Amino acid sequence: MGIHANGDPQVILQTTKSWLWRGGNWDGVRFTGIPEMKTYSAFNFTFVDNEEEMYYMYHILDDSIISRLVVNYDGTTQRLVWLNESSMWNVFWFAPKDPCDKVSPCGPFGVCNPNDSPMCECLQGFDPESPTNWAMRDQSDGCVRLTPLDCRNGTDGFITVSMTKLPDTSDATVNMSMTLDECRTLCLSNCSCTDYASADIAGNETGCIIWTTELTDLRLYTYGGQSPNQGESQGHKQGVVAVVVSVLLGTLLIIVIGFCILMKKKKKKKRRDKVKGASLDWSTRYSIIMGIARGLLYLHEDSRFRIIHRDLKASNILLDKKMTPKISDFGMARIFGGDETEVNTRKVVGTYGYMAPEYAMDGIFSVKSDVFSFGVLVLEIISGQKNRGVYYSESHLNLLGHAWSLWKEENCMELVDESIGQEFPMAEVFRCIKVGLLCVQERPEDRPTMSSVVLMLGSENALLPNPKRPGFIAARGSFDLDSLTNQESFTMNAMTITVVDGR
Repeated sequence: MGIHANGDPQVILQTTKSWLWRGGNWDGVRFTGIPEMKTYSAFNFTFVDNEEEMYYMYHILDDSIISRLVVNYDGTTQRLVWLNESSMWNVFWFAPKDPCDKVSPCGPFGVCNPNDSPMCECLQGFDPESPTNWAMRDQSDGCVRLTPLDCRNGTDGFITVSMTKLPDTSDATVNMSMTLDECRTLCLSNCSCTDYASADIAGNETGCIIWTTELTDLRLYTYGGQSPNQGESQGHKQGVVAVVVSVLLGTLLIIVIGFCILMKKKKKKKRRDKVKGASLDWSTRYSIIMGIARGLLYLHEDSRFRIIHRDLKASNILLDKKMTPKISDFGMARIFGGDETEVNTRKVVGTYGYMAPEYAMDGIFSVKSDVFSFGVLVLEIISGQKNRGVYYSESHLNLLGHAWSLWKEENCMELVDESIGQEFPMAEVFRCIKVGLLCVQERPEDRPTMSSVVLMLGSENALLPNPKRPGFIAARGSFDLDSLTNQESFTMNAMTITVVDGR
């Protein structure tokens, strides 16, 4: 692992023959391929590149933290931190994390998105070089431009691709004295220019990176990343006129075709409970779990304010047509101040079955309250069952109690929903069950933070501690809701009951 000095320097992990992972170039704040660096409040990172020297280093701001950066024989790199309480090294960060962390899996002008299936797509204005290979999930050939650039006639423009790791900068050129507007002008004046971006985003975007070759190793992030501006031909004026005329002449035909499609969709609508249900294989469920985890991580650590949702539950997770999860309904959310870690409230609101014990019983909520709710969701997604209202006849336990019982008996795979089938990665499912149980531990200090959860879910090599007893696993009838204060309110079904007082 080291710094590749050609073009705009970037951190890489390599064998003697090839690159395994590219951490991207330094953008003044972090390496563009490691967007989570901006959340590392305990570290200070420095990158120096001048005529005399080039180096990268980090400082630990808290002397009580012990950390080391290692490269393993299996081709991974990890940052480890020492946990005094458990006397063990914990994986704080690692790479590569997912298939998109491989070097250019989608080829030239292809963009990799680990949350999509398939994970590769072409930039706007490009199509696959080999459609047959792409259909077989081999996208390494990349994409080709649909319309040639028209630099000489000045009809070219740019498409901003947000939240990305910048393309490979080995052959890029850098000018730190230019503004971003000057960078754009320079790119337009160079008929070989394919992309430009800011070199330093620490303050006002300054510096200029110019690409004149194919764009490789592009990937999307759910947070962080930069916005390169990829060139696209806008076409000739004659072409625009031809499109408008074609649309006017074809309006009637479009209406007829649209009506036929609408009727066909109505016939298929009744058969969609089954189609969507069948789509919930393990891969889809794992992507939903990871998406929710990343969303919570953003609320807790990456947003401008620390936000506690307080009502995280299955009905507040929306799925789009690609089954990408979105956290919704922030009516009960609370914003924490910069130095706040937990708050005590006399009015408990939320949904019973998802609320952490310390919140339901004592009105104390923190990020760990959301972590508990997330753990319940993970176990529900894996099992296909709800925590509230589902009892297992043998011991009259709810879902958390049932999962804990199976864990102690070393039979936790019996928790997996039968509709998933028999073919699924057992190690990945086992890791998700273990993370779910870690999140629902009774004591909030035992539960991991969402940053640790994301790392544990995505790492095959992370050492996970054994979970302790979950909260609220008592048998039916042993938990008395009437013992709670009169100012508390719960959801006894799928709906949420909030406080009566105006907010």
